[in-house]
Amino acid sequence: MMTLYGIYQRPAWALSGLLVAVVWSLIWKGYALWYSSQNKQKGWFIALLIVNTLGLLEILYLIWFRPQPLGMTVSVEKKPQVQHKTVTKTAAKPKKKTTV
Repeated sequence: MMTLYGIYQRPAWALSGLLVAVVWSLIWKGYALWYSSQNKQKGWFIALLIVNTLGLLEILYLIWFRPQPLGMTVSVEKKPQVQHKTVTKTAAKPKKKTTV
């Protein structure tokens, strides 16, 4: 078990652990903020932006509270095809010229 004195003796371990935690948090935060802004969820956006939980709140949002994409929830029904009637025009007969 590493004590506080051991952390000061090995700062590379502490910095690498901190770097991993920051990168982990930024990835989840960016992903969750992007989804909340695309879905116009202002309350979630503000909460995710302010609260820093090392990605836990962001993961919970992405799993349970994110709205499902439209393609997954909407069932597609086939519409009956409408048959269009074709109209053929006949050439108009030329009018006779009358001379006076």
